[in-house]
Amino acid sequence: MRASTQDVSYANKQLGFARGAHLLRVSLSYSPGTTLHFESYERTNREFEIRLANIEITHGTGHVWPSADHDDAHQAGQLWRGDSQAGDAAAHLIALLRAGPVRGAVASTDGILAITFANKARIRALPEDNYEGWELDGPKGLKIISCPGGELAIWT
Repeated sequence: MRASTQDVSYANKQLGFARGAHLLRVSLSYSPGTTLHFESYERTNREFEIRLANIEITHGTGHVWPSADHDDAHQAGQLWRGDSQAGDAAAHLIALLRAGPVRGAVASTDGILAITFANKARIRALPEDNYEGWELDGPKGLKIISCPGGELAIWT
């Protein structure tokens, strides 16, 4: 099932708070999974976090990061896709700590949450068929969940 255009439009209006926030911490654990913690330096009450499962990361410009095995580097435009809890995910996620402020966060009708950073890095939290693909806890009680199949559930 896909998210309705009405739900996506509403979610995207709510996601405007993310602009300017910085990724401050990446928490890797078996349960509840990988969590990205964001905070805005310019505005108060703009902390939020995203728990995610399968992801895509496109690396941005300006930084070269060693990979988990140190045999190569994450080059601008390089795409990595996989389970956010996989061993090689950590190096890709940690690279986002230096990506600069969030330039935009957008949900789509197929249940994907895409976050773009100042250095053009991007992370896409992907939907899942059998469980929630990602969950965002935002300011003022906002919660957006990509339900099984990609439908969005939104609480404000």
